[in-house]
Amino acid sequence: MAKIEVDTGLAVSVGAQGVPLSAQVAELRGRLDTVSASSGAAGASELAGVIEGCCGGWSSALSDLAALVAQLGANLEAAGGAYEATDASVIPPARR
Repeated sequence: MAKIEVDTGLAVSVGAQGVPLSAQVAELRGRLDTVSASSGAAGASELAGVIEGCCGGWSSALSDLAALVAQLGANLEAAGGAYEATDASVIPPARR
């Protein structure tokens, strides 16, 4: 059977970046919402409708992406912690 090795520190470190990264995606979504809300200033109602539709689609997708990135980060942190706890309780300390 193959040995499984996990860089627990890396998993926890990368996982911790999930929340800040998801906040950046959410900020981008907010900017799109602002563009969408001001699309009426374009003057042409057809253009405004296209801009609103495009921004709405991207906004929804970015909202989903932000949530998934946050969940992935939390899962990576939890997995890293679980592997660390398992290693600490199962692997005997090195002899000196």
